[in-house]
Amino acid sequence: MLLHHPGKEENLWQFPCIWICPSQTKIKYTLPGITNPAKLCINMLRSSHMHMQVRLSKEAMINLTENRVPHSVFKQLLHESLNKVNLV
Repeated sequence: MLLHHPGKEENLWQFPCIWICPSQTKIKYTLPGITNPAKLCINMLRSSHMHMQVRLSKEAMINLTENRVPHSVFKQLLHESLNKVNLV
């Protein structure tokens, strides 16, 4: 999965760049072996998108809260979901 860089300057560069975590590197080439341009490509198979509603488990909500997602976000999501089923 590729995401936008958290820095504002990096996302304004003229040419797009990506940053890969060490855990995302599955094949490690030695420097002399990187002469083949095919070894320098990253192929995007498809872009991600949601086709259906997603439900948050209690564990996921705890994780998000512990990572400083404001409680107001959860309240807003609950309010929006209740509006969709006409309960508010």
